[in-house]
Amino acid sequence: MIIDHIRDLKELEKLYNNIDHSNLPKLEDIIKCGDYLFVFYPDNVSNIPLGAIYIEEKDKEYFLNGFSKRSNLENVIIAIETVCNAFKKNMYSQTPFKHARYALAQAGFEHYKDDIYIRKA
Repeated sequence: MIIDHIRDLKELEKLYNNIDHSNLPKLEDIIKCGDYLFVFYPDNVSNIPLGAIYIEEKDKEYFLNGFSKRSNLENVIIAIETVCNAFKKNMYSQTPFKHARYALAQAGFEHYKDDIYIRKA
């Protein structure tokens, strides 16, 4: 798996439109994360993304969010760990979804409060 920035916007749009994105911002807003948007791919040559992780700053804290295609847990965990390790800061994530909480826990996040999780630097 390779983590990169957007290689092909149309392919990222396809992925976004093929998942339940009811709890996510519009793709245009995610793209505005710029250097804080990381897309992961199966290899160096593919333009078809497996998923994306983006970081938003809220009240001087960093919040990790993302989406991916189904049956991709191992890659999601690796991508979360890689992005968090690159930031070297406490990273938060907020989700009501059990499958997302599981991925976060596998990537080193712990329950913080309510539906917020933290991975300490």
